[in-house]
Amino acid sequence: MKTISTLLFCIYQLIANAQIDAIWKGGSPGRETDWHFVPNWSTSRIPDEFSIVIIPDVSSASGNFPVISKNAGQINALIIESGANLTIPKSGSLAVESNENSLILGKLFNQGRFEFSPLPMPLKATSPAVAGGKRFIKTFSSMLQITVLYDDF
Repeated sequence: MKTISTLLFCIYQLIANAQIDAIWKGGSPGRETDWHFVPNWSTSRIPDEFSIVIIPDVSSASGNFPVISKNAGQINALIIESGANLTIPKSGSLAVESNENSLILGKLFNQGRFEFSPLPMPLKATSPAVAGGKRFIKTFSSMLQITVLYDDF
């Protein structure tokens, strides 16, 4: 009986802690760009530490990219597809736990707190992110260096 209970507990942990792809949809009336609004996500829940967040180019659909206006906590990985963007104003913050699955092909506008853990990290970035209209991501042989600028948009 103890073996069965242990096995069931292990299975539960695997299911409960599985990584989930959270794909940005945006465009919910009145809260079109709100990261913290559940209907803006494919999973019908706000991304958490088990989420691999994917921000596609929605310019031809809703045209509304996410804005993190308060603490968004921690996510597992971040993928910003080409043509997409993510904005973090001064009041916002986001922590990304995993580097292995993160990819920035679009733009990241950051004036708040944006953390990758751990640094340095292998991250593919083909397009510079900007803060206050200035570049703040430089790539060096597949390593990412982040310098955050605090300029107004």
